[in-house]
Amino acid sequence: MSDSDSPKISIVIPVYNGEKYLAQTLESILKQTFAYYEVICVNDSSTDDSLLILKEYEFKDPRIRIFSTESNLGIVPKVINYSIPHIRGDYYVYSSQDDLFSEDWLENMYREAVNTGSDAVIPDLVLFYETEIAKNRSLIGVNGNRDIVLTNREAVLLSLDWTIPGNALWKTALIRKIGYYDFGMYADEYSARIFFFNCNKIVFSTGTFYYRQDNPNAITKKLSVKSFDLPYTDFMIWQFLKNNNFENEIQEQILLRAITNLVDMKITLIKQNFKLPFSKYKLIGAEERIKKCFLCFKGNAIHNVFLKQKGFKKFIMAFAFIGNYSLFTLVCFGYALLKAISYKLKFWQSIKQ
Repeated sequence: MSDSDSPKISIVIPVYNGEKYLAQTLESILKQTFAYYEVICVNDSSTDDSLLILKEYEFKDPRIRIFSTESNLGIVPKVINYSIPHIRGDYYVYSSQDDLFSEDWLENMYREAVNTGSDAVIPDLVLFYETEIAKNRSLIGVNGNRDIVLTNREAVLLSLDWTIPGNALWKTALIRKIGYYDFGMYADEYSARIFFFNCNKIVFSTGTFYYRQDNPNAITKKLSVKSFDLPYTDFMIWQFLKNNNFENEIQEQILLRAITNLVDMKITLIKQNFKLPFSKYKLIGAEERIKKCFLCFKGNAIHNVFLKQKGFKKFIMAFAFIGNYSLFTLVCFGYALLKAISYKLKFWQSIKQ
């Protein structure tokens, strides 16, 4: 692509301490059969050799552009928002610093976008394990059908359990208009649903996005204080579904998922605090995130969702929400203790047998 040519696609890659896979990702992009793109790499104050790698590739290919944050923004949505003013392409697509792509990934998405006038084009996606190929799982169209054309509400519904992924080629105008929500680490998952809702047409293409699952250093693979944003993300999705009059059954499913995640994260924090000595880092800020989400639920009428559920956990969750946060904490602690005792009993029984 000459300097006079405008990029048709802008690929945005947030980079933070990604030296292990970053070169692989950039090489995969440079092998694309489609040439009219730019790569916007945002170095989010990395402390490893990521910036050095980026500069090597910037020197190699002028389509690669580097921007650096003054301080660590910490989550992908904030980094992408930082990049939006620098996007020059008519279309935008996101990549992590460790993903890979088939050589026809960009070409096929762009052709489909132009031919159909769609706001979003979703390629094939592989949940990718580089050294354990048997674990790889593909998402192709809607349950294998690439010919289907989705409306905005259909796409939102299919994205709720990730029957379709949010890794799409989007019209840049759509992204500029809405931007990414940045209330937490998983806010990009919420944003994808909002983008779908604001589309007129969503289609599918061939070409493969290899979404890496075997990077132990990925931010989503490690327990951190940011991990505790998950229940609030589900709460926000539930609020969105409710405000836009999606079916009550769908609303209840997401509400139950959100509450279950909240209880599970509270129990995770309880267990984690028992494991760590008092002198060590104890996920400072996680408690505040859980409490924030608990109070959001307390401000809404949610008890009806428990009436359709069965089992002991249903009772625990329903009881946990009838009082204040202290009671919620106590109930979750009791549930964690019962689960631990049950596990110990099963362990000793297995030894005796």
